[in-house]
Amino acid sequence: MNIVEDIKKYLRSWITNGTPAVKFQDINFDNRINVARTIVKLSYKDKIVDEIYNSFSNETVVYILGLYLYYNITSNKYNLTLDDRAVKEPRIYQFLNMVLKQEKESRESNPKVLLSILNYERRDIIEDTIVNRDYRVELFSTLGLTRVKNQDYLGAIELDNALCVIVADGVGGGESGEIASEIAVNFIINSLKDKFSSNLNDKAILNLLRESIYSTNEQILEYANNNGISMMGTTLTIALIVDKINLYIGHVGDSRIYELDGNLGVRQITQDHSVVEVLFRSNKITREQKREYQKSVLAFVLGKRNLKRENIFIQQSIIYDNSKLLLCSDGFWEKIDVTKEVFNKPLDELKDDIYNTIPTDNVTVIRYFPKVSKVDISGNIYEEYVEEIDKSQEQKRIKYKTNRKVKKREIIINRLNYIKNMLIFLIIVSSITFFILRFLTS
Repeated sequence: MNIVEDIKKYLRSWITNGTPAVKFQDINFDNRINVARTIVKLSYKDKIVDEIYNSFSNETVVYILGLYLYYNITSNKYNLTLDDRAVKEPRIYQFLNMVLKQEKESRESNPKVLLSILNYERRDIIEDTIVNRDYRVELFSTLGLTRVKNQDYLGAIELDNALCVIVADGVGGGESGEIASEIAVNFIINSLKDKFSSNLNDKAILNLLRESIYSTNEQILEYANNNGISMMGTTLTIALIVDKINLYIGHVGDSRIYELDGNLGVRQITQDHSVVEVLFRSNKITREQKREYQKSVLAFVLGKRNLKRENIFIQQSIIYDNSKLLLCSDGFWEKIDVTKEVFNKPLDELKDDIYNTIPTDNVTVIRYFPKVSKVDISGNIYEEYVEEIDKSQEQKRIKYKTNRKVKKREIIINRLNYIKNMLIFLIIVSSITFFILRFLTS
């Protein structure tokens, strides 16, 4: 965006010269654009004219820059609100929110601070899509509209007949949370690269996840110790899908995994490791007391020495071909209710929802859509995984494939019970037939 680059260049000149402008008319960009003349027309109820008449200050200059940026983005005059979706973008929103305060004393007028706000960083927005014949995965992480560092991180890796997706939400302030979340995601990816095989049994895979997470904790503690950092930590939530049907989860913290079970209902798979949730699940507080606790305090997080192997949440279940997964940081689920619509709407609409909530935290979300055979892909991409069959068949298919998740051992037992019942039925029928024939021939 050229206007942003113009403002950044102006701020650099301000820093070098030590003053923004001698007079109102000197506010321009490379003598190409006289900002002052334009802004007089854009000013809300002649506010700028009144400020210049009383005194020309740095606070007035930054307000002018904000008005000009707002106009170039929206093509509208600033009306004292930042409701226009066009300005709800990372760093743009933060800058405008700092300089367009109505009270002069509340405006940020330090050019170094403002320049740092407008300087984009590599992790401000992370976005990727993975598509193959078996699934589609969408990954999105954003700085949000309040923070100036994105301490969330995410990752995905395709393995031997498997896919792993990861969300980490750094804690600790400054750059420490940002570093911790990236260490965690990269360590898990490298660990799975080295040690995972789809030939491993359930117990071995769950143990691999547990030990990898525990080793990640050691890595973060070692980094903090070597760099003199008193506190750095991160949540870590992993979904490993093997053979398109087996779901393995490893989790510490309050990032979450949700499942949309065959378009019928949404359930949260992971358990939050916040202090209030741990106390409630151990029956140490009541449901009423739970509402009064501060939810953001974490009991377990990577980067703390109190983390034990038994604190790491691991689980194995079956995921059917019409179920979808969503992984997210708390910046997402605290602002947006995770409903069926959140799974099914296009990603651009979901991003609009995220930014329209004015997120006060970093926001990260990953959506996993398995593909099934015989699909109609002519319509909405998030509704393409529906077989072209009549309504009664569709109802039967959903009813069958959206039963409660059961382990493979339970599936085998159910099938054996079915065979046993059929054999009993055949024996009974044979016995009755034998007695009938004997009766008729006697």
